[in-house]
Amino acid sequence: MRFKLTLLSLFVSIAQIFAQVDLDVNVYEARSNAVKSGVQVTLSNGAIGFKAEKTTDAQGKAVFYGLSTSGAYKVDIAETPEYYSAEKTEISLRSNTNASVTIPLFKKQDVALDEIEVRGATKINTRNAEVSSELRQKEIENLPVEGRDITRALFR
Repeated sequence: MRFKLTLLSLFVSIAQIFAQVDLDVNVYEARSNAVKSGVQVTLSNGAIGFKAEKTTDAQGKAVFYGLSTSGAYKVDIAETPEYYSAEKTEISLRSNTNASVTIPLFKKQDVALDEIEVRGATKINTRNAEVSSELRQKEIENLPVEGRDITRALFR
């Protein structure tokens, strides 16, 4: 029995060694769609304690080789005087696939919003995902003649 467990753990560890993939990170400027070279890209995976940094090449690409498929990765680009920071999270890698992530960079002068206000009366039921709606009396009265039948209004 002990031999079987040792053999099983050996196979699992060998499978993890070969379960490695590469990740291409492509960086471009959002407004002009021009590739950005010389950008510092940080890749991290907290589940396995991994962190690496690369700089994008002339094609705006940073390639991370031999990554483990365990856990979820996060790609970070730090804020610079010219650009805002950017990140992509929850990147899951699978073996035998070509993974890539594309990150747009926004110039600080391009984004000039002082404030965004979102108004709405939408309520989300987070307890049991039940969906419902309400019709006010005025809305029912404005429905066509058949709509005044409450059962037909419920179907609407």
